[in-house]
Amino acid sequence: MEPSRMIFHHIGKPISLESIKDNKDVKYSPLFDMYSLNTQNGLSLPIEWHAFGTNSSLDRRIQTEPHIAFKVKDIAAALIGQEIVMPLYEPFSGYRCAIIQVNGVLIELIETSLSEEKIWHDEETLKNGVLYGGEEQNFRLESERLRFRKITAKDFHLLRGLLRDPDVMYAWEHTFSDEQVHEWIQKQLAYYVQDGVGHFAVHEKNTGAFVGQMGLHRFVLDNLQGFEVCYMLSPHHWKKGYAIEGVRRLEAYAYEELGQRTLYAQVKTNNKASIVVAEKSGFIKQLKFTKYYNAKTMDHFLYGKTLTDMSRGRGY
Repeated sequence: MEPSRMIFHHIGKPISLESIKDNKDVKYSPLFDMYSLNTQNGLSLPIEWHAFGTNSSLDRRIQTEPHIAFKVKDIAAALIGQEIVMPLYEPFSGYRCAIIQVNGVLIELIETSLSEEKIWHDEETLKNGVLYGGEEQNFRLESERLRFRKITAKDFHLLRGLLRDPDVMYAWEHTFSDEQVHEWIQKQLAYYVQDGVGHFAVHEKNTGAFVGQMGLHRFVLDNLQGFEVCYMLSPHHWKKGYAIEGVRRLEAYAYEELGQRTLYAQVKTNNKASIVVAEKSGFIKQLKFTKYYNAKTMDHFLYGKTLTDMSRGRGY
């Protein structure tokens, strides 16, 4: 990263929520449970104040320390070898950013084709991106009984209950700390930017009750890479057929929207319930492998299924 190729853009400064929450110009991001207000200092330098709700999944350094933002021509190249604090993502079309730490200082890197007028003042541009919720509202995925939506920072307590349940986390061999729940949310947000998919929050359509999380995740195993289907449901919703119904809907989505012709499932060899779901969904066991996680070795089966056009006669 060459400083001579970096152009100053703005300063980001954390501030108390009470000091800005009632300002009519504040923008709220449900994605990060973050409130932002654009202003200038005495030198007419752009300042972006940020306040954070209790459910924000952003790194604590971003929530407590100021950062300086610079524009670069090639953000992917600029990030090579850097300490990443916030992964690269696209908050709205034409604007990509990430935050790194250099010598103890937070630096935001920005690659954009937008004018400053568009970035700071065009409400249409902002509301149609993921940061301020427009794109999330446009995401629709449903099966006969289930509704899928993208996870946001506001889902901390829902996911905390799920990821701290020993019965749910049986195959993981540990439950998540609060910090790990926040990290999990942040990973899903990064996956949405990278692949358009990740784990989704799943609700019953008729009651709105939170069922759990299911989704599609990119993986690499030796020379094989593709997407796997994932499912993690609350015990209150076991034995209702939701897992198989959700898997079938995600199969169709992988075929139609991601262009996948094979879908995979990685299942721990002693996870009998997940094995039943995979096999009843038509997945075929392909191989056994060892996964290293949390300082442990865990034996897994890799299942695969060839996808076909599911636009007629879907089973959901």
